[in-house]
Amino acid sequence: MFGRGAYGQVTLDDVKFVYLKEADKSDPLNQLRIVGWKCFYGTLIENQNFFMRIESASAFNATFG
Repeated sequence: MFGRGAYGQVTLDDVKFVYLKEADKSDPLNQLRIVGWKCFYGTLIENQNFFMRIESASAFNATFG
C-alpha cells in the first residue's frame, strides 16, 4: 500500500506520439494503422515510512477436489 507522499514522480521529457499516415512499401493499400509513443519519467522514494506491505495466507487447499 502506498500512502500520500510515499513517492514522487517527475517528467523528464514530454510524451511523443508517432503514427504512420500514408501508405508505404510494407502496406501499399494503406490498411494498417501503426501508432507508437514514448515517455521519460523518474520515480523516487520520498518517505519510506508511508509504504506498507501486507501478506496473507489461507488454510484452504489451492487445488479443487
